[in-house]
Amino acid sequence: RTVCLNGDGGFQINIQDLATISRLGLPIKFFVINNQGYGSIRNTQRNYFDGRYIGSSDDSGVYLPDMRELGRAYGFDVFQVRTNADISDVAPLVLGAVKPAICEVLVDPDDTLQFRSSSALRPDGSSVSVPIEDLFPRLPREEFYRNMIVKPTNATGVNICNIMFDLDGTIADSSEGIIASVKYALGKLGYTTVSDAAICGSIGLSLMDMLKKVVPGLEQYEYEQLAGAYREYYADRGVSQCRLYIGIDSLLEALSGEFDLYVVTSKPTEFANVVLRQFGIGGYFQAVLGVELGFTPQRKSILISELISYRGLDRAKTLMIGDRAEDIIAAKENGINTVAVSYGFGNREELASALITVDTVEELKSVLY
Repeated sequence: RTVCLNGDGGFQINIQDLATISRLGLPIKFFVINNQGYGSIRNTQRNYFDGRYIGSSDDSGVYLPDMRELGRAYGFDVFQVRTNADISDVAPLVLGAVKPAICEVLVDPDDTLQFRSSSALRPDGSSVSVPIEDLFPRLPREEFYRNMIVKPTNATGVNICNIMFDLDGTIADSSEGIIASVKYALGKLGYTTVSDAAICGSIGLSLMDMLKKVVPGLEQYEYEQLAGAYREYYADRGVSQCRLYIGIDSLLEALSGEFDLYVVTSKPTEFANVVLRQFGIGGYFQAVLGVELGFTPQRKSILISELISYRGLDRAKTLMIGDRAEDIIAAKENGINTVAVSYGFGNREELASALITVDTVEELKSVLY
């Protein structure tokens, strides 16, 4: 005895075989799920195209014949299951039929398919296929990771082992201390002050590049004087005038149990470590790499390259997370993927070339998990 299970849409593809089965009198039993068309396609159109149904059901352009009339036309015994209560009565009749048989099983056309491979929708609207071991409906992430032997992929589509974080604008909102330090330096040296917005628009750059953008047209020695005054205030007070983005500490704690975490920042390493220590998150990172104190700008791409070489990191399994175009460019120059965060000091336009852009720490968590 052969029992086949199919959907009403797929059943039409080889309908000519019913004639062969009938002629030979093969006792094949078909249970055909009638979801009024193409249920899988309908699910996709509902989940990813806001319910814009095209060619997936009777009301969107698909015609399917009456399943029982079709069976009778080929000389099959025909049955129908309308409710769950019918199954125990009808199934034995179908399986016990001497002739070939078709049993039509009516289901809600909008039922969600369970225990299936699926795609995860990224915050930017694109999607990535979820691995077969992570079937829908998905387990809570803590339970899923607890039962995994190897690290699974995630919504980035990258099998991540290492994650590099920018600091300012990604982990911490350091604007208060940086703005105060810039204004202190300008005031001490007699320059006209600038707006908070102008300073915020330059946070994330190296100190010298930031000063050149905020106060253009000065001589090199004047920028060095400003940098000295800036660091005077910043070391004394500015470094502590910052706050963590809400939820970032718990995210780092969770990630540190699954991945090797690093900080790569345009801030001097000693200042970066002060920030991490004051919030009690320094222990989550394998290494912290910043610039040297001085007046020569150091490109972030070089810092990333040095970290990759020093730690022997696999570029294909490494991800950079940052809030400025410089982070994205530096990562790409080193052949690693990027996730951009728009909650920092950058904007979506400058972050457009990132693999994924998220707007909140919660969205970042959903991407990485």
